[in-house]
Amino acid sequence: MKLKLIKKESLVGIKVLSIIYYLATIFSLTIASIAFFKPDFIKNAPTFEGQLPSEYVIISFGIFFVLLAFFSFFVAIGLQNKSNKARISLIVFCAINAIGGIISIAEGSYLSSINLLFNLGIIYYLVFNKKAKAQFSNKRKISYELKKAPYSAY
Repeated sequence: MKLKLIKKESLVGIKVLSIIYYLATIFSLTIASIAFFKPDFIKNAPTFEGQLPSEYVIISFGIFFVLLAFFSFFVAIGLQNKSNKARISLIVFCAINAIGGIISIAEGSYLSSINLLFNLGIIYYLVFNKKAKAQFSNKRKISYELKKAPYSAY
């Protein structure tokens, strides 16, 4: 009987989350570049109570989105490499966003319920799904399993 080593595949949910955070990186860098290179575009956007944002606010906005892009990029790489640190940081980030969503809903912004459901879904998947937790738990162990090879005449 021959034994064959088969590498364990990543779960589809982990791959989808990684792709979402790569896209979030691209989106954040796009917004940051608009804030840095086309500040007039942001000044002409509709603002609260008709007040125009100052240059410092626009630069702070751009810096925030650059930092968000770095975070999203490192979370995406960490999820792809099955890093438990990326999993935990994503759970914390989604929990903070969920709290913000609850506050927004309490203030009357019911559109935030979509964001709240999305963040709660990610938290549920990463915390309570046994297969997802297993992807991140045994990083140092060899992630191969033995499987019987099909019968051969040799």
